Amino acid sequence: MSLDVSEDGIHAFVDGMMPILQERGLLHTDDEGATLRGHLGIPRHYGLD
Repeated sequence: MSLDVSEDGIHAFVDGMMPILQERGLLHTDDEGATLRGHLGIPRHYGLD
């Protein structure tokens, strides 16, 4: 078994897997913010109280 590490193989894998993950609810397409914190819905000052 050989691993396809070319750029084309990665793009084909991602293009094929993203729709499947979205259908199963494992990949969200509706990001809420412009940062990772915003995407995860974590308050700005989490843990600083």
